[in-house]
Amino acid sequence: MESLTQLPEFTYEKLHLNTTNSEKWYVGYTLVFPDGTTDRRREHGKKNYDISLTKEKDLGKRERLGNKLKGLVLHDLERGVDPNKRNEILENKLRKQKEQEKEAEDKKISIDSAIQMCKEAKGWINAVEGKDRTATTVPMFFTNQLKPYFESIGKADDIRQVTRTDIKKFIELHFNPSPDSEYKEWSASSCTIYRGWIGILFSVLLDREFIPVNPCEKIKIKSNSEKIISSDEDDIDRFEPWLDKEIEIWFADLKGGTALDRLMYVTSHLFHYAFIRKTEMLRLKCWMLDFDNERLTLPPKITKSARKYNTKNLINVDMPDALIQALKEWIDFKFPNGYTDDDYLIGMDNAPKVSYSYAAMTSHYVRMRKKFQLKYKGLFIDKNQYALKHSGVQKLFRALSKHHKTPVEIQTIIKNQCRHSSFTQTETYLRRLKLEFEGSREKVNF
Repeated sequence: MESLTQLPEFTYEKLHLNTTNSEKWYVGYTLVFPDGTTDRRREHGKKNYDISLTKEKDLGKRERLGNKLKGLVLHDLERGVDPNKRNEILENKLRKQKEQEKEAEDKKISIDSAIQMCKEAKGWINAVEGKDRTATTVPMFFTNQLKPYFESIGKADDIRQVTRTDIKKFIELHFNPSPDSEYKEWSASSCTIYRGWIGILFSVLLDREFIPVNPCEKIKIKSNSEKIISSDEDDIDRFEPWLDKEIEIWFADLKGGTALDRLMYVTSHLFHYAFIRKTEMLRLKCWMLDFDNERLTLPPKITKSARKYNTKNLINVDMPDALIQALKEWIDFKFPNGYTDDDYLIGMDNAPKVSYSYAAMTSHYVRMRKKFQLKYKGLFIDKNQYALKHSGVQKLFRALSKHHKTPVEIQTIIKNQCRHSSFTQTETYLRRLKLEFEGSREKVNF
């Protein structure tokens, strides 16, 4: 980028702020050229610097403006810039800057452009028999899984900027997803396959000399033994349960509000009463609501730890009255003209058959939580929406205890509602929530 500085074809002298005429102040200076000729100047400011000393009647303010103008003139003179030509130089600089930016923009390679290049290079457009499945599956992976990740790191517009670290992180997010992650879990063999697919995409750019190296090179895939096993009780350390006061305020303020308020209201009820995860919630369809039997009916494939279920039977999750009421209010608001079984319960406004964005949902919640933090000092600090589940389990445990349920009955109900794989998992989870059965703790002196 060209600087404003020009080769000094002059020097200067006698720079000063002239206040002799109280009506017409100016910054005076003299240019001295190599041949000895001089050019005396008066800079009133308006033409070249957008500062008017004449119009300002307050002498104190005028003096501050005068010194500011003197400093600007000095800055240009020191750089060898003729103040009378600074606007022309600025315009030329701006024009060249725009040209360079356009040139850089033209060189960018978006993920969409790269996918098209890859399809052309690999013969995936009108693919011959034998290649047709690959020609469909691999580009679909690029669009549905790789592109959203590149968008999240700000590199979808120019994937030349993607690094080996970026690809390693993408694979790790799938290999060891967090409990509330939007990323589907991959095995070690799946990671190897997808690394290869991504490598194909960047190999096309490498062959065309758009990038100096393929970022997928030398990425080592971990073995399945290196997976991090997480469970509900791990969430407690990350997500502190809500206070009863916070829950009461949250639901009261959101009820019957704006569209965003209603979205937060119904999703919070699903966390709090159905103990459902965000990834599961965003996959709920209207046919899964069974109001007659007061339950959600979930296909195993959409639930957490789906692989532990060896059945095709639906998994039932009980709906307390508060959740039923919240869901009915949501349906009346969301589907005033009715809905189809295949519509998403939490879908896009104008496209009910498209699930709501995980990232958008998270962003909405963070902004809403900030609003509540400002309104209610000392509350809602670092509270995660999913932690409403932990608070719900605490409430369910206490309610069952008041109904004089036995410890085995309580654990069974909570195990089923949380969809735990074993009683041991439920026992550990309750212990981490500091929930104890009455009479199970006994002090012994020794």
